[in-house]
Amino acid sequence: MHQRKPACWTMWFLAVASLLLVILAAFHVAEAQKQNVPEKIRIGYTVSLSGRFTPMVGTFKKLGDSWAELVNQRGGIYMKEYGKKLPVEFVVYDDKSDPAVSTKFYERLITQDKVDFLLGPFSSHISFAASTVAEKHKVPMILICANDLKIFERNYKYSATNLAEANQEFYRYLEILKSEGKAKTLAMIAEDTLHSTGVLTGGEAKAKELGLQVVFKEIMPATTRDFTAIITRLKALNPDVVMVEAFPAFEIPFGKQAYELKLQPKELYFGHITKAVVNALGPSAENLASTTYWAEEWKDNAGVADYMAILEKTGIKWDEYMESAIRMAAYQRLQAVLEKVGSLDREKIRTAMWETTVPTISGNVSINQQGLGTLVGSPVQVRGGRFISIYPVENAKKNHIFPNPWK
Repeated sequence: MHQRKPACWTMWFLAVASLLLVILAAFHVAEAQKQNVPEKIRIGYTVSLSGRFTPMVGTFKKLGDSWAELVNQRGGIYMKEYGKKLPVEFVVYDDKSDPAVSTKFYERLITQDKVDFLLGPFSSHISFAASTVAEKHKVPMILICANDLKIFERNYKYSATNLAEANQEFYRYLEILKSEGKAKTLAMIAEDTLHSTGVLTGGEAKAKELGLQVVFKEIMPATTRDFTAIITRLKALNPDVVMVEAFPAFEIPFGKQAYELKLQPKELYFGHITKAVVNALGPSAENLASTTYWAEEWKDNAGVADYMAILEKTGIKWDEYMESAIRMAAYQRLQAVLEKVGSLDREKIRTAMWETTVPTISGNVSINQQGLGTLVGSPVQVRGGRFISIYPVENAKKNHIFPNPWK
């Protein structure tokens, strides 16, 4: 009996030691997991706080900050993997409306700021450059205001947009003209930038398909400010509708000179109408046609109450900054994807970006294999400084003032 005690004591000590090791290992695993739980979701992007695009999007840092504040007031975004809600934090830089500056800051956002996720900058040509950085580092990026086909023909795997391809942007307006039967001839002008050229190409093809005659087509340098020669040619051709797909710095001088030189089409359509355009053109902005991605008639869509609350808080008016609706839909996709994944795993997020159909203020939006969405712009007309929906055709019959030559 006395000879067996040491063996018993040895076995007892081994059992206790093993148990302690298991407890210690479990403690270390718990501590490691605790340390790996992020404190927040960091999202990076650039926006044109200065430069040529400021009149369109210069206020949108406030828009994003207000959305993040609203989400955080509700506790943040629930991350199932961590068993808790995480607050949202935006890291934002001014890209000065310059692709090279934007690219530099996206590199910084990824390599120095260590953001978890990216939102795209404004415009297709800045996004074309910025998305190369996201692809190189394999960081998911929701492109907000970018839908030129050249971006998506590269078949990138880490960037996608809610928007349908730019080539479709004229489609619904042209369908209205066809249904009304009052316009037969069109003139199409675009500034030479991605998006604008895509819109013109698609619009010309659609017009021919619908039996509308394109009597004039011109792509001009984005820096053009003297339109005298073009307007003289347009007056000689006398098209029913003049369509200008460009940004405000191009549209404003065109509009002023067209009015001064008494160009009088039955309708003038501008691709991007903002507060800056309406203010600069004054009374001659009345009845201008354009396209937007949300209209007040869509007040019952998902998230509209939040959108209205954000606009009120920031002082941003939808009918002065219509691009704000596109951004809100992008925030909605961002939140829906993160909640679905419940993790900050970039590969899972990338996959969910494509697979998630998201209810937005503009309706349900899905994304195809190329990374293009299903959100198509709808025609509106400026009336008393506000955008009045003229789509679908029933709205056009009720709201579309045509013809409306300048007096």
